[in-house]
Amino acid sequence: MKNKKPGIPIDVQKSLNKSGIRKPHLMSVILEFNKPEDSIKLHATYSLIVNLENNYSIRTLIYDSNGRVIGIDPMEFLNYRSFKKYKDSVKLVLEKISYKTDTILLDSVRINSEFIINHINCTYNSWQNGEWDTVYDFNTYCNFIFPYRVTKTLRTNSGKLERIK
Repeated sequence: MKNKKPGIPIDVQKSLNKSGIRKPHLMSVILEFNKPEDSIKLHATYSLIVNLENNYSIRTLIYDSNGRVIGIDPMEFLNYRSFKKYKDSVKLVLEKISYKTDTILLDSVRINSEFIINHINCTYNSWQNGEWDTVYDFNTYCNFIFPYRVTKTLRTNSGKLERIK
């Protein structure tokens, strides 16, 4: 007898299979929202998993004119404006500063289930309780309210990683 419930979509299965040792974390998120009352959260989970491999962070080092690394702790700044003010003041003091990418950190190997579950619950509650659901449909929620980061992403094209501009 065939199960009448739809299973995990093919594109999600492909992403899960690519996730390697992170697969149990992602499966635990799917299990968390695999309830009739959480069907929207489950679809949001699927959306995130499919797009997870396209997201990353870049750790950039800042060097002074003598080639020495300028150590900056992002936690010292309240917001981007205060960081920019500091960065601009460093530029005035130093003749030349340069930036170099140190590490590319792929979300598909770094993100954990606790973060994903918390993020889905928070964004869903914002969408529902903020009455955004009456203005924005589910697709808009997934593409604009739900994303957990604002950054450039990587896209695989014939197995190569490329920057999206």
